[in-house]
Amino acid sequence: MRILGLVLVHLFAVASAQEGIYMQLPTEDLQPVAGPTLAIEVHATGAASVNGVTADSTAISTAIREHIRTHPDGVVAFDTERGVSYRRYLEALDTIKDAFTAERDKVARTEFGLPYSGLKEPERSVVHDRVPLRISLAEPD
Repeated sequence: MRILGLVLVHLFAVASAQEGIYMQLPTEDLQPVAGPTLAIEVHATGAASVNGVTADSTAISTAIREHIRTHPDGVVAFDTERGVSYRRYLEALDTIKDAFTAERDKVARTEFGLPYSGLKEPERSVVHDRVPLRISLAEPD
């Protein structure tokens, strides 16, 4: 798996007439990925796996949420094989992003009684620091 970088801040698909992915990418001075890693891979057939075990979107989300809770310093490594459709790539990326959002919502509701999207600063930063978006994107194999 060739790791390109670590996206730590914003990662979401744009829902508009223009298809695409908006991502805030890391600077050129990439740091090595550190911490326990959960590997999510999408194969050319469209099937996905978590640490080498075939999984559907629900199982992927569950695994990511558990990984976030048990390894706060952990990383979710996202890799695809060449030939994966753009739509399938976005679906998998959305599943990963949604798992982080669900964990942020859980922390926000527990700590502040509101979903993450309903928080303002400094509460939002508290949750963000507790559940940082740590996704490593790999170049397709």
